[in-house]
Amino acid sequence: VPDNSLPNLNELVISYIDARAGQPQLQLGSFFSTSINKLTNLKLLTINHCNLKIFPNIKDCTKLEELTLIKNDIPSLPDTISNFTELRSLNLNSNLIENLTDSISNLTKLQEVDLENNRLVELPYNIGNLTELEILNLNNNNLSDLPLSISQLNKLENISYRRNTELI
Repeated sequence: VPDNSLPNLNELVISYIDARAGQPQLQLGSFFSTSINKLTNLKLLTINHCNLKIFPNIKDCTKLEELTLIKNDIPSLPDTISNFTELRSLNLNSNLIENLTDSISNLTKLQEVDLENNRLVELPYNIGNLTELEILNLNNNNLSDLPLSISQLNKLENISYRRNTELI
């Protein structure tokens, strides 16, 4: 995305880009670090089935309300996720995430979080700070317990944590 182009773009969806499958080579890493981060009016960003190995550099996209990164190979979240103070929906289904950064607790407008099919072994102790959270999907991870602060989620309507082999 050239400088100053698409200044009003507020939705971007990228799906099924897989250089390993013989599709045209697209340097997603450089694209994300130089181009998407310039789209500062984005409210919805979806990047699905793209084999991302790292969380995209979108730290300046602070107006994001919905972030969906399904079926990638993202192992962790950066602390800069706390920049997305307007975020209401976070879907990281089917990645390789083992731990969440504590800074996720700063996303106090989050209403829905989907972390199904990851490798989570624990949740941040301060997850109870997500006071607007209504839906939390933790299915198919490696959780052994849930933090006590989860009881502070007064708006939580649905929590799902099936197939956590370590959960007692």
